[in-house]
Amino acid sequence: PTRAVAQGSDRAVAALAVADSALAAITRGDMAMLTDLMVPEAVLFPVKAPARDTKPYQAFEEIREDLQAAGATVVAANDEESILQFATAAGSDRAGT
Repeated sequence: PTRAVAQGSDRAVAALAVADSALAAITRGDMAMLTDLMVPEAVLFPVKAPARDTKPYQAFEEIREDLQAAGATVVAANDEESILQFATAAGSDRAGT
């Protein structure tokens, strides 16, 4: 059983590493093209900002502004209330209410 658990953990770590590298490879242009394919009002991006006064933060701000300008909703990843409100509103829209 211990070996099977270790193998499962290794697979999870490998999967997360692949996902992280894929996310790191997404460029600002990729995000712009992706949002062009979506109905912006139906898109929520929960985000965690990098440290201020860094190059990653500057890029984060630019992308966040682009997403908001396109009509997408951008909220802090830990803002559970806003995420639930968005999900509830989206569910109501799908139900036709």
